Amino acid sequence: MSNRMAGKVALVTGAASGLGAAQARLFAKEGAKVVVADLNVEMGNKVVAEIQESGGEALSCGWISPMLRAGRGLSRRRLGPLGSSRRFTTPRASSTAR
Repeated sequence: MSNRMAGKVALVTGAASGLGAAQARLFAKEGAKVVVADLNVEMGNKVVAEIQESGGEALSCGWISPMLRAGRGLSRRRLGPLGSSRRFTTPRASSTAR
């Protein structure tokens, strides 16, 4: 692969599994130093080990969103004009907020 991301640092949240892990691996292959951030630190450490074994640079850190830290998540906290009854999804899953 090219070194398109050489000299860059990539912070990837949700990087312990799935799409986040794939992105972390790809960024490392492209030359980035990767921060693997996820609630699941054990799985994050495994992704870091894989990146390091393939010659990349990475570290793992536990990550809790400010929203979870402040109010136990979107469903249990009023969010000003948004209220508490709306659920937001990614654009791929749905084009509207419920």
